[in-house]
Amino acid sequence: MQFVRRESVACHVPGAGDANSATQDTTFKDEGKIRELARRGEAWQTSEDRQTLDYAIAKGEGGVYLRLTPDQHARLRFPHLRRAR
Repeated sequence: MQFVRRESVACHVPGAGDANSATQDTTFKDEGKIRELARRGEAWQTSEDRQTLDYAIAKGEGGVYLRLTPDQHARLRFPHLRRAR
């Protein structure tokens, strides 16, 4: 996932390992959503990984690799498929 902050935080999630698959851009109102997504996607394994993410968020742009299940990936790429809670 790559992200950049402007008035809000725009995230770009590429297709599942296929250069030809569709991508999805998502916009979040606050950077806490980036941290939550990184936590759920196991983006940090060490405190150094977390510090790197915090630095990228403070800088206003960056990216992390997410470990998502196929279901998580589908819900992130296609928000209209999210289940109601």
